Amino acid sequence: MRSVVSQLNLLAASAVCLLSAACAPLSIKPDSQLAAESEASKVTYERHLLSKDDAKISGYKIEDLDISWTLGGSMAIKGVQIGGQTKKFKFTVRNEQGQGVAAACATDYESASTKLLGGSLTKGRGGLDCTFTGKDGGQDGSIVVKGTPEAGDEITGRLVTGPGALHTISVDKDSNGKVRGMVLGYEVRNDERSVALLQTIGERKIWVLKAMDPLQKLSVMAAGMALTIHTEVLSDMAESASKN
Repeated sequence: MRSVVSQLNLLAASAVCLLSAACAPLSIKPDSQLAAESEASKVTYERHLLSKDDAKISGYKIEDLDISWTLGGSMAIKGVQIGGQTKKFKFTVRNEQGQGVAAACATDYESASTKLLGGSLTKGRGGLDCTFTGKDGGQDGSIVVKGTPEAGDEITGRLVTGPGALHTISVDKDSNGKVRGMVLGYEVRNDERSVALLQTIGERKIWVLKAMDPLQKLSVMAAGMALTIHTEVLSDMAESASKN
């Protein structure tokens, strides 16, 4: 099982790297077919200490963003500290036609910490579960993403959009094809074809197939926003678990 804390260490190393002229910022890129037939939208999520968080997707409107306090607890079993946390959040995304998808989501994080000489080792796994409710013509749906260690630390999920379903899979290769050992984004696939790609590190953006049905595209944008927020709150949970 890949440690989320180790991903945080890699992120910190990437931040140091960004300050050096010797390395370029981490990024991913769509395959040649999706690159030729898609358009990219900028995705932003900003956390504020004294005011509400802010989220945006270029070309779309994000409304009613709300993130709850973290709930959870822990217990010790034979020298191993087992913990669990849940953070709930919700938002509505609308396209230029006014059609909307209201997302009600929960990020869960399970961790196990073992005391070692001079410190401790924490391993964790997080999941995302969202329900989409169509508004003003938008489609109902859902996205569920869970870690699957049996698949080589791959993170997979299922995105339901109206009557159809798409497969999501984590991306750990950068734009140069180098495996980074951390989640850099998520790809959305329809059978064997890539139809969307979300970059969750560095400059966040989402590429979506231009020919995709507008209502399905709206659900994909909702999924992209949910995964972006999920990535942020999961990092917070992992950092908190590593300090306990």
